[in-house]
Amino acid sequence: MARSTTDSSSSGSSSSSSSSSSSSSSSSSGSSSSSGCHFHYVIGDKIDKYVITKYLCSGTFGMVLEVIDEQGIPYAVKVIRLIFRS
Repeated sequence: MARSTTDSSSSGSSSSSSSSSSSSSSSSSGSSSSSGCHFHYVIGDKIDKYVITKYLCSGTFGMVLEVIDEQGIPYAVKVIRLIFRS
């Protein structure tokens, strides 16, 4: 995935990212207590050439955010949970 940033993967299809907005709820900021992720964000934050536009979902391994690049192409970015192992 050449277009993705560190700890992320692109969705592969821009239509799947934009069509999922009807059932997902937006969040204005990330929280480690609600999502279990170590990554804190605010909608509108910029990561490299991507801007965070909305929270999509969370699961066992982390959460997924929708971002857009400088050309307006949407991507899904998976943020992996930070897990300490002993």
